[in-house]
Amino acid sequence: MSAAEQVMISQLRETVALEHGRIRQIFDVRNCPGLIVICELADVGADGDFETIEQRYEMPATGRVFDNPGDALLAWDAEQQDHEIAECLGEALLRYRHGLLRPLWADRTPKDKALWIAAARGFRRLLNSLGFDVVRMETK
Repeated sequence: MSAAEQVMISQLRETVALEHGRIRQIFDVRNCPGLIVICELADVGADGDFETIEQRYEMPATGRVFDNPGDALLAWDAEQQDHEIAECLGEALLRYRHGLLRPLWADRTPKDKALWIAAARGFRRLLNSLGFDVVRMETK
């Protein structure tokens, strides 16, 4: 399981039986609204085990499809409007978890930042559900 898959919190939405013993499962990624995971499984024997034939990540609103969870997470992140706050909060979560480490936030690739930014958005949604919000303070 990749790091991007570990960040995605998925919830089964639907299971559909297809032809030839195949099954399609559709998952909503709860911490990335608008991103879904589609898995196609095939029955591999009499013991009821299934094997993953295909797994893809889709953003139905834009029609974009990805084979790689990291690419899907980056594309989902690029479409969000609160990027500045999420990036700052992501950096804060990284530093809280690991302290100051290299490469520094400014030197990290977007793919390295994406996991922490997704966690930051989840943390911000949690705060919102408790009646709080993270906003940028105006400088005087």
